Amino acid sequence: MKRASKKSRVNQKDKDYIPPKGAIAKPKKKAKKEDPNKPKKPPTAFFYFLEDFRKEYQEQNPDVKSMRDIGKACGEKWKTMTYEDKVKYYDIATEKRAEFDQAMAEYLKKKARKRGVSRK
Repeated sequence: MKRASKKSRVNQKDKDYIPPKGAIAKPKKKAKKEDPNKPKKPPTAFFYFLEDFRKEYQEQNPDVKSMRDIGKACGEKWKTMTYEDKVKYYDIATEKRAEFDQAMAEYLKKKARKRGVSRK
C-alpha cells in the first residue's frame, strides 16, 4: 500500500480548513497622510560622496550604465577612504542637518500655533 506524499496531504488539509469565527482578516488601517510642508530629512555624508563619485565614475567608465555596479564601486571606495578624506562630506552633511533642525523647529512652532488656534 502506497502512502500519500506529504505535499498531497498538506493540500488536502488546506481544502478542508475552515477558519474559526473571529479569525477573519481585519481591514487594513489607512496610512496617515504626510504633511507636504514638513521638511525633508537631509542625506547622509555617504550620499553626498555618492553624488560626486557617480560623476567621476561615469566619466571614467562611460560604458557602465548600471546603478548597481556604480553603487558597488562607490561602497568599496567609501570603505577604503580614510576619515580625513570623508571629513569633507561629513561637514556638508552636518551643515545640512543643522539647516534641517532649524527648519523642523520652525515647522513645529507653526504646527503648534495652528493647533492652539483651532482648539479655542
